[in-house]
Order: sequence, then structure tokens, then C-alpha cells
Amino acid sequence: VPDIVGSELNFLLQRIHPSHYNSLRQYCALWHKMRASSYFSLGMLAYARKETYIALKYSKNYKLLVYWLLSFLPREFLKKVFRIA
Repeated sequence: VPDIVGSELNFLLQRIHPSHYNSLRQYCALWHKMRASSYFSLGMLAYARKETYIALKYSKNYKLLVYWLLSFLPREFLKKVFRIA
């Protein structure tokens, strides 16, 4: 699934003033976490895993790690626990 916003954010990250670099990295991580959340709710675990992996490249935090680990659980289990599609 194309990610035009993510591509443009990465483009900006390579060209912004260093004083804004960390803030934009955090925003990039948030963007990919939001995409992962959407994929989780649709039951598209491989896509959720990919987006979480990208988010982890921008920001190392335990919530993203939990998202990534959840993406390996069986879809049927996640459906019962999180009421995903």
C-alpha cells in the first residue's frame, strides 16, 4: 500500500534544520504507528508489522515494541481480544 505521506516525511527529514530533526523523527514514528493501528483494526497483521518496524527505526520505545510483538500473534486470537475485523 503506497505511503505518500511517509515518503514525504522521510524526504523532509533529510532536508530540515538539525534543531527540528528529533521532533520530526518522533512525528514520523507516530505516523507509522497510526498506520499500524489502522492495519491492526483491519486484521492486516503483515502490514501492521511492517509499519511498526518502520516506526521503530524512528523511535525506540516499548509501546512500538509491543505493537510489533502483537503482530506475530494469530489473527483469530487478536480478533477475540481487540475486536478487529
